[in-house]
Formats: sequence, structure tokens, C-alpha cells
Amino acid sequence: MTISTCCGASPWYGTDICSECREHTDFEEVDEEQAESATAQSAWFGQMRKVEKQTVWLADIMDFVNTLRAKKESPDEQQKEADK
Repeated sequence: MTISTCCGASPWYGTDICSECREHTDFEEVDEEQAESATAQSAWFGQMRKVEKQTVWLADIMDFVNTLRAKKESPDEQQKEADK
């Protein structure tokens, strides 16, 4: 059985892309026992990757919100400076 070296998943549609993390990787041939162990690891890595992506996504949203807040506050400060 062929599994990825990054997280133990199978090739994505016969390409050199891991089906779990969708990134280019190397693959290796393993026996069935090693493949079962790798499948369990792959499931764990998949969950961790989802959490990581959600964390990055939330950080991007917070950056966007903070940018909007800064823009909202900025015109008031500009008006105060103009009135002086």
C-alpha cells in the first residue's frame, strides 16, 4: 500500500499530493499493518490540521475586524485634528 510520508494518507487521485493535507509530498510502500497504523495517525493529523486552519481563519477575521475598527475611529480623529 502507498502512503504519504507527511501524515500517512493515500495519494490524492493518483497524484503526488497527499489526500489528507492536499500538499505535495513523497510516498512510500508499506505493508498492511503499517498502513493501519498510518491511517490512525492520518485521522489524528487531519483533525489537528482542521483546528490549525480554523485558528488561522479566526486570526485573519480578527485582523480584518481590527482594521475596520481603526478605519472607523480614524475619521473622528482626523476631524478633531482639522478643527484644531
